[in-house]
Amino acid sequence: MKRQSDMPIEQITIDFLERFEAFLRGPRIMTRLDRLGRPYKAKGKPLGDASVHVCLRDFSGLFSAAIDHHNRPSIGLTPIKDNPFSDYSIVGAPETKKRNIDAEKIITIKNSRPRPASRCEMARDLFMLSFYLCGMRVNIVAS
Repeated sequence: MKRQSDMPIEQITIDFLERFEAFLRGPRIMTRLDRLGRPYKAKGKPLGDASVHVCLRDFSGLFSAAIDHHNRPSIGLTPIKDNPFSDYSIVGAPETKKRNIDAEKIITIKNSRPRPASRCEMARDLFMLSFYLCGMRVNIVAS
């Protein structure tokens, strides 16, 4: 399987970004390796506005970091002449749906009495722990 890892930065233009966004929004056939290292084809779903926004935002940040790292205008060194992201409009991130629950539901969950040592009891306890920790993630490894 041939992989291209290098791309001249001069090839990243507004036209390239438009084609890349169209690629992200369309169905894609990707070549992946299985656990034995053999290539196989996987079909990727088109990305929505939120995913395209994140991908292009991160790409823009990487491009800006490359400019900051390589360009030294104070000594006249500017190998990266243009930033295509300055003229390219990245799709806005859609507003996420609010997933808040009201206080009564939290009280109902807290006061529930599932069977001791059941999965239901553990789910209740983990939910309440997450609530008490203000949503911080907790990774639990069962023994």
